[in-house]
Amino acid sequence: LGAALGAADCPLASLDLEWNGLLDRGARELGEALKTNDKLQRLRLGYNGIKDAGAEGLAAGLRRNAALAHLDLSNNGVGSDAERRWRAALAATPPPADR
Repeated sequence: LGAALGAADCPLASLDLEWNGLLDRGARELGEALKTNDKLQRLRLGYNGIKDAGAEGLAAGLRRNAALAHLDLSNNGVGSDAERRWRAALAATPPPADR
């Protein structure tokens, strides 16, 4: 999934992966894909057992992603420190030019 999302020709604008058991490993892989994806605007990752390490991986991807406008990490085990870091990453990302 990470490779497909990171591909230059990935057309997805919205992706709902709630309840898929992604855990930290899957979240880190998604973070890597977000570094190069310029189309995905909404990503729902609720109920995936994502903890701080996964949230950190997502934050790393968000720092280099200008397309994602909505990220739902509800009902995971993300601690407040990690949550602050990915919120800061989202806030520091420039807004998409084509919206």
